[in-house]
Order: sequence, then C-alpha cells, then structure tokens
Amino acid sequence: MGYRMFRLVIIFGFLFMGMAHAQSVSDSIKQWAAQDKSLQKLGKYLIQADSVKLVYGKNQFQPIWIEDKVLSSAALGFIEVLKNPNEFGFAKSDFIDPQLDQLIMNTDKKASTLFWLEILLTDKWIQMSKYLYMGRLADYYVLDDDTKLPKKTFNRWDELASTLLSLNEADQIRPALQKMEPKNRIYKSLKQALARLLTAEFEDNWKSLTLPKEKLVLGSNYEFIKDLKVQMINYGFAIESIDSIYDDSLNKQIALFHKYYRTGEKGITANLVKSLGYSAEVRKEKIFLAMEKARMLSDDFEPNHIFVNLAFQEFKLFENSQLVIEMKTINGQKFRRTPTMKDLVTVVELNPTWTVPYSIAVKDKLPKLKENPGYLADHNMTLYDGSSGAIVDPESVDWDSVTKNNFSYRIVQGSGNENALGLVKFPLTNPWAIYLHDTNERNLFSKDQRLLSSGCIRLEKPFVLAEYLLRDQPSYDMDGINNIVKAGLNSEYDPQPTRVKVKKTLPVYATFITTDVTADGVVRFADDIYGSDLRLSGILKSKDSALTEDIDSLRPQEVTDTLQAIPENKSVIGFLGTLNGNHVSKIVKLYKCVNNKRNSCELKYALDFNKNYTVDSGDYIAIFENQIHADMLSLISRAAKLIKMTELHLPGVLAGESRVRVFHDLNAGVEQKRILMENFYFSKSPLKFSQYDFGDYYLSSLGMKVMNERIDYSMCLAKGARLTEEAANVCKVYNRAKSPEGLHGLFVFGATSLADKYSDGEYTQSWLSKPGDRVKISHKRRLLAAPMSGSGTILVFPGSYKARGDQSAKTVAIKAAAVN
Repeated sequence: MGYRMFRLVIIFGFLFMGMAHAQSVSDSIKQWAAQDKSLQKLGKYLIQADSVKLVYGKNQFQPIWIEDKVLSSAALGFIEVLKNPNEFGFAKSDFIDPQLDQLIMNTDKKASTLFWLEILLTDKWIQMSKYLYMGRLADYYVLDDDTKLPKKTFNRWDELASTLLSLNEADQIRPALQKMEPKNRIYKSLKQALARLLTAEFEDNWKSLTLPKEKLVLGSNYEFIKDLKVQMINYGFAIESIDSIYDDSLNKQIALFHKYYRTGEKGITANLVKSLGYSAEVRKEKIFLAMEKARMLSDDFEPNHIFVNLAFQEFKLFENSQLVIEMKTINGQKFRRTPTMKDLVTVVELNPTWTVPYSIAVKDKLPKLKENPGYLADHNMTLYDGSSGAIVDPESVDWDSVTKNNFSYRIVQGSGNENALGLVKFPLTNPWAIYLHDTNERNLFSKDQRLLSSGCIRLEKPFVLAEYLLRDQPSYDMDGINNIVKAGLNSEYDPQPTRVKVKKTLPVYATFITTDVTADGVVRFADDIYGSDLRLSGILKSKDSALTEDIDSLRPQEVTDTLQAIPENKSVIGFLGTLNGNHVSKIVKLYKCVNNKRNSCELKYALDFNKNYTVDSGDYIAIFENQIHADMLSLISRAAKLIKMTELHLPGVLAGESRVRVFHDLNAGVEQKRILMENFYFSKSPLKFSQYDFGDYYLSSLGMKVMNERIDYSMCLAKGARLTEEAANVCKVYNRAKSPEGLHGLFVFGATSLADKYSDGEYTQSWLSKPGDRVKISHKRRLLAAPMSGSGTILVFPGSYKARGDQSAKTVAIKAAAVN
C-alpha cells in the first residue's frame, strides 16, 4: 500500500474511532446514520447525509454494495460506469477523483474501507441519478442572464431507492440509470449521435482530414475520399459505399452537408473539411454540453409544441409529436440575446402596434432623435409622456438634454407594413417582452446567419403559424386572416390591432443548443455566438473542493515557548477556540496581501487552532471555513497577535429546531465588507461554494460544482475587449476601485424592493461574462455551517449574523462581538 493510501486509511480510522476493526459494515451504517447532520464529512468529502440516509432507511440500514465482505457484482458494474460515463454525456472527472480512485484500487479492503466505499457509492448513485434527470447545475441562474427556465426539482426518490435496492448484477446498472434520463426528443437524438461517435472513437475510426492540394474531379479515385466517406458516416450521412471513388452519391451528401451547415458553398471545400475534421474529443465535448442543456428542458415535450433552436435560427412545430411546420427565424443579436425559456402562445394579433421597449428606445431611438426629431414621424411612430400618457411633439423636446437616465417617454409605432413587428404578432406570457412576430425586413431571411434582432423571434412564415393556431375557428382561415389585415391597411383611419384568443394554447421552447440531429440522423454543429457553451463548460469544469489543499506543506514553524525571542521580520500568531462537530474544517488559512492592492492575496499559511506559529511579518487576510475576517491583520515584526474566536450560540427561540441555518446579515456593513474584500483582493474567490440539496451555498466537496469560481473581472483588464455599454460601466467601477469599498457599486445589499429576500443573506453582483456582457447574478446565501440543531454552537469571527429555523421559518439576528 502506498503512503497516500496508507494515510487515507489512517484518516478514515480517526473519523470513525468508535468503529472497531471487526465491526460489520451494517453496524457502521447504522452508527453513521444515527448522527443528526444534513452534511457529514468522510475524509475530504461532504456527504449529503439526508439523501443517503433516506435510501438506507428503505433497506433497514443494510449494505447495498457489499456482499460477504467484498464489493458485489453490481458495485463493480457501477464503478465501471463511473470510470467510463461518456455514454451518458459525462466525464470520469465528474464522479471519480484521485482519492476515490485510490480507494477503489486498494485491494486490502478492510471493514473501514468497505464502509467508506459503501457510503460513497450510494452518494455517487444519487448524484449521477440527479445529474441524468436534471443536469449538473443546482440552479440555472448561475449560467447567465439568458437562461430563464424554471429549475427542475428531483422528486423521484422512491423510484431511485427501489431501483437501487433491486440491483444484483453488473448488467443491471446501465438500464437502471437510463430510467433517470430525460425522454425529450432532443436528448434522445443527441445520445444516439454520441453513441455513434464513441463507437468510431473506440474502433479508431474517427478520421482527421486534410484537404488535398490537387483538384478533386468527380468520378476519380483519391485516398482522401475514403477517409472523407468514413468521417461523413460518423456524422450520420448516408454514404452508400466506403471506397476512394468521388461518386454522385457522395456529391449528394456533400450538398446536404452544405445545406445543414449553412455554408452557402458547393463541393469539397475548406469549410467542409474543417467542420468534419475536428477531433473526436472536441465534438464529444460539444455533444456533452448539448445534452446538458437538453436536461434543463422538460423531461418530455408535450405532443403539440413549438421548438425554436436559437443557435440554428429554426422554428419547428410538432403536432402529436410529428413535425408539421418548419421555417427560418431571426433571433437576438450577440449582445441582445433571445433568452432560453419555456412559454405559451395564447393570442394571435393582426395589424399589431409596437411599443418600443425602454432598452431599445434609449439605445437605438434616442441617438436617432438627437440627430433628427422628425425620425418618429418618418416611421409612423408617436411619442407619449411616460407619466400622463399625453402625446408629445418630438420637435418640442430638447433632445440634447435627454439621456438614458432621464428618458421619460413611451414610443409607439402604428400598425402597417412598416411596423417592426410586421403584420402578425404572437404575444407570449413572459415579463421580458419577448414574443414571436412577423417583420418588415423579410429580406434578412436569405442570410445564412440570422442573429439580428433585439431579442424577439421573427418568423419567416408567420401567416402559416397564424392559420394553424386559429384552425379551429372557421372565420379565421387564411382568407379571413388576409381580409382582416387588408381591411386594416386600407382603413381611412389608423389600422387597429385585432386580437384573437387561441382555443388551445401552445407551449413554446426557445433554447440555444449548438449541436443538433436532423430528422435523417445527421449531427450538425453551430457556432457558439452567444458564448453559452463557453459559460456552461466553465461551470462544469469547476469541481475543486474547499477541503483539498495540501495543508501540511503550509504549516509554519510552531512556537512552543511563548517567551522565546521573535526574530526580525517575523511575527507570532495564533487562533484560539474550541471546535465541535458542526465544523468540517479545522484550520485557519492566512493569505498574505498588499493593503489596498487589487488581486494581491496569496495563500501562505495554514494554522491549527490553539497553537502559536512564527510567520513572516506583513498584512494578511484570515479565512476560517467560509468566513473572511473583516479586518486586514497587520502582523508587526517581533510582535505577537492572538485572536480568540467567538462562540456563537443560537437564540433560545430556535432551541427546538432540528435544522437551523446560520448566515451573514448583509444589511450590516461589516458583512458587506467581507464580500467586497473577497472580490477586491482575490482574482478568484478563495471561498469555494457548492449548492446543496438544502438550497444554500456551503463549502464545496470533492466532485461538486463550484458555483462562484467563474466570477471574475479579467475582461476589464484585457486590452481591446469589445464590451457592451453596461459591461463597460462595470469595468469603470472595477478599474477605478482603489480599495474594497470602491467596488460597492457592483453590488446590491440589504433593503431593496426585495427586502425580505436580501435580508435573508442573498445579494446581487454585477460582473462580466464572455462575449463581453454584464451579468447580474443573485447569489444564494452562504451558510457558516451546514444546517444544524437549534442547540448547536459554531466558532465565528466577530460580525452580524442571522439564524433561521426550517420548521418555524423564524429568522433571528445575532451579533458576535470580539472576545478579549
């Protein structure tokens, strides 16, 4: 057994000192389950104990994966899937880390090791089941502002438990996991395409293509053609024979490629070779991301629904799960992205007017009005006072004095052929003014790339959709619709909108998925113009744990004789306090910093409690678990600083609660200061948070996604970065900040119109995300400990906190004063 494996088993032994070597795995499970904690630590893992206990409770706390003191066939089968989960759209690193890998490989599996594997495998089964059903993100808001989908909740515990407890053999594992996968059309087609890719990769049949310099003549033989045919089969094209002849059959499939990939080209081109020549790893990653997005959608689509793929600018309408209408769309621009959402069509509006959204009014119309106050009249637009609703003459307004901050008008464009919404509008129910509509710029549908709108979805054939939605209302057949539109346009007065309520509302899905499978099985890829794949990939790859640092190498020299002289440029520091089982970390980290210098802090030391250490003199930030000390610690040469932690007792009113959450009171300046320090002094937050089943942030565990790691302001420091106006304003605040307080303008704390929400520990932060947008993200509250009993205590730095009982929903403020 290697040193690391030996040390791992020793650590495990200390964790379960009460478990004798000969104690059965079953007894160990019962003893572990008896601990009343929502999170329980196993080495460097935090186990979501409530979920795991639920499963074992249905099995009378007997082992699931251990038989006769060895791993069962089902356990070995599951481990194989965990090590090779590509078929499900996952990577090995999503589940297996070096520590678990070593534990599995260890052949000397004592009772303690088997117990650990038993708990971890059950935890991994729960994790993988949830990942399959609802995706790897605990909440979709962490992805970007664009994703407006409601978060799916996992409500299949009985099914999960019964399936898990019925496993006996290795060959049952995959079918059992497949039960948890989405049933929607998008996911299933992507998984089929992935299977084809994995087969080609496994058989070493994925081809790397290089375009020959010679001219390729139809009917001739080329070795390149054989590789091209093999690769086109990997992509799902119907190639009749795998040989080196450039034949008509291949030429037809090449034409199909150009159609599906929207190149506007013919024949074997550099773009074709480039698109088909990407490595299997690159294409696999794209499919993985698309499958992740498909998991965010409904488990299965309604038989009748509309699906708009924003990445390909395509509209498809399904009736009884069969495609009946398809057309091109025009979607939001790179910096005015159409959100990913689910909505409903409830109304068809003919001859619509257009009330210009505020964002478009100040970004697009205001500059035009400054140049020409007659712009509105030239475009059939009317200006209204925002307060009184009275019509305002644009010529009477001093447009030079109007800015986006004092713009107090409403602009409405009348019905007609020049209306930006065209002649038909399909209002949706969302609050973001996103809907489907016709357009007065139909020529734009001839473009291959059509991300051109300000966010709404323009339709190539809107009257076809109108006729379909009103098909059960005889007076609104195509002739009836055309008559209403013509009558409005020929009216002596301003044409008035005609709103017709549909008898059967129709669900609408809009999503940006850059991998798609056509009806004939061809997989195609679109450019990630929205940056959606980039953002998602960044989150999914952030799996570092808050508990994995190599602490031993960071411990400074301990001082045992407090009367010993302190050397020049050295200081003595110690943190005093009594730890208990509500803490998962037992050390204080010291980051050496330059006072009021941005991104200057680096991890220097790790200190045990109740010991004194000799460290370099200087300025430091101290962090214990997920708390930052609100004051920079200045350690003076040849001086000692001993810091007594405050023991926080929960108020008596919460004494009877089984689960109490303790978090920062962000109405207090001292707690806001911690957030500002974290974002000023560190390029990446030193606090690694994951979101757990109980809904809040707490320290990340091995294998979990770190929700806050991707937040940074590096684009503000990049030269020549193209930013939106809002993003540029964020960078102004960030770049001008000379101290943590200078970042205050990027945050919303405390009492707002959402006072109750923010007083419960959440806050909003503006930051930058590629391709150069401002993102406003609402952070979950950060717990100082996992939900604990109302009689519990924890060690904290001085500050202002709140405690909330899950049963009573009572929230109580707590002040933690410094201890002398």
